[in-house]
Amino acid sequence: MTASRTRPRTREASVPRATRPARRAIAPRSSAGFAGGAGSALSLSGCSSLGTGRLSPGPGPAAKERTRGGGSVFPAAHTPGVAREKNDPGAAPATRLALAQRALWEAEDVVALGPPGADVARLGVGAAWIPDAHERAAAKGVAVGGVAYAGAHEVALTYLPKGTRRRDYVLALACSVAPRVALVGAKKGGIKPGKKALAQRGTIRATAAGAHCQIVVADVEQVEAPALERWESRFEVEGLEMVSLPGTFAAGRLDEGTARLLEVLELPETGRLLDVGCGAGVLACVAKRRRPGLEVVASDADDFAVESTRRSAAANELAVEAMGSDVYANVPGRFDVIVTNPPFHRGVGTEYGTARRIAREAPTKLRRGGTLWMVANHFLPWGEVLEESFAEVERVHAGRRFKVWRATGARG
Repeated sequence: MTASRTRPRTREASVPRATRPARRAIAPRSSAGFAGGAGSALSLSGCSSLGTGRLSPGPGPAAKERTRGGGSVFPAAHTPGVAREKNDPGAAPATRLALAQRALWEAEDVVALGPPGADVARLGVGAAWIPDAHERAAAKGVAVGGVAYAGAHEVALTYLPKGTRRRDYVLALACSVAPRVALVGAKKGGIKPGKKALAQRGTIRATAAGAHCQIVVADVEQVEAPALERWESRFEVEGLEMVSLPGTFAAGRLDEGTARLLEVLELPETGRLLDVGCGAGVLACVAKRRRPGLEVVASDADDFAVESTRRSAAANELAVEAMGSDVYANVPGRFDVIVTNPPFHRGVGTEYGTARRIAREAPTKLRRGGTLWMVANHFLPWGEVLEESFAEVERVHAGRRFKVWRATGARG
């Protein structure tokens, strides 16, 4: 591969185009459901399984209750408390709705599954599970991580995760820890199919909407904790068997960006390599197979990705160390090579902050003469970002969909 040597401008290789507030206790649920039966007005004082007190519609004809399938639906604008969501603009929209509709899920013993870390204190729950190092750090030590959660609670306040497989796994997990599940999420994030998935596991008791989100409360049939082995997806890359858990990037397949990076990746025989944002560990495991003399470390903020990488390495008897880290925060030492196919999404939105941190902070994790390899969508200007931190930046692949960049030498 021949590359032009123009500096300081980005160089381009000539390669062919490739393709706790006070809580009210929840009494044991009754098979009778709401007082008055399905379709009747939701009266919290008449239904001990949803707490005490009465949730009354606001004044005026627009405040009429609507019912669907036996569950009670309260439009956000007509429900007392939803108007109070503006009092806490720092909370995520789903959290604002959950707080406004606290009467639907409040109990003495509530666990929050997958909440934004910064919102745990706002919720006032007794326990929280956050399988993301970045969000867990924002919770300031009050949340546990990992890919499983063991506990017994009255209610599982469950935040809708991204992706069907992760959603189904988290719902199964919620049903294993509590007899009542309150699922909250954005309408654009898939709360409608999430409601259907929850309905398959129990009886919907109430729903409410607001802040472009919806909360769905159901009494569920409790089950055993989901066995991770049953949720694995396996695929092959260069003769290696890769293992991917629900919600891991490009679950169950080799994505095109990683494939393009592997085509041009140059590795030393020895030294230390870091795969940051490792996903299922494809780059880390392939690097170790190609260069057995390398010490390979893989990191990801997502606990499911970290566990996927561990399982991929074990399946192929490769010595790869996988760890949870918000970019480089928990990764010790410096490296000769950093490889990355960085994440550009958080939830349903696009988020470039993590990729920028990977690029800008890479010189602090590289040894003298070390190299960063990054692949990204062709329309993203990562060459300019890399030039802010590196003295020498080279585009070694330019396809219709992806570019691969190689950067060396810390600037300044």
